[in-house]
Amino acid sequence: MSRPHNLTSTLVVTVALLGLTSACAAPQPSEAPVSPAPVSEPASAPETTATSRQTPMPGLQTARPSEGQVVLVDGPFNDRFHIDALAFDGARVSGEVVVTSDVSEIIDLQVQVGFHDAQGTLIGTASYDHHGHGHDESDHATHSPEDQPSVAFEIAVPAHLAGAAVSASVGVPVLVNE
Repeated sequence: MSRPHNLTSTLVVTVALLGLTSACAAPQPSEAPVSPAPVSEPASAPETTATSRQTPMPGLQTARPSEGQVVLVDGPFNDRFHIDALAFDGARVSGEVVVTSDVSEIIDLQVQVGFHDAQGTLIGTASYDHHGHGHDESDHATHSPEDQPSVAFEIAVPAHLAGAAVSASVGVPVLVNE
C-alpha cells in the first residue's frame, strides 16, 4: 500500500514542479512581449499654399471691386481696427492694420486678400499671418505708448493669377490682442 501512496506523492510533486517551472518561465505582465502597433502612414496633408489655406471670408466672395481698386470687406473685427495706406498696384496688396479698440499688442492677425478679374469675380485668395511673441515685438508689429498697435502687411498676387487679377478685396478674419 505504500506503493500507490508513493506514486501519488510523486505525481503531485511532479505536477507542482511543472506548474512552478512553467510559472517561472512564463512572461510576467511587465515582461510580456509587446507587438508593435500597426504603423499607419500619416494622411498626406494638402500642400498649403497662399491660395488654398482656408475658405475665403464671405465678403471676399461677394465683393465686386472695379479694376485697379482694393476694398475692405465686412468681417467680425472691423469695429476694432482700420487699415492705413491700403493699396493695390497690380502686383501686390499692402497696408497697415491699426488696432483702435485698445492699445495692447497684436498677438495673432490674419489678413485675407481676394483677387478679382475684370468682371469683379473672385479668382483666388492669399493671406498674411502675423504671430506675435508675447511682449516681443515682431518685425512687422509696432507699438509705443503714443500710438496704437499695428502690423504692416504686403501680399503678392500669386503667380498663377498674375495678369488676370486686376482688383482686390481685403478682410481680417483673425485679430487677437492682449
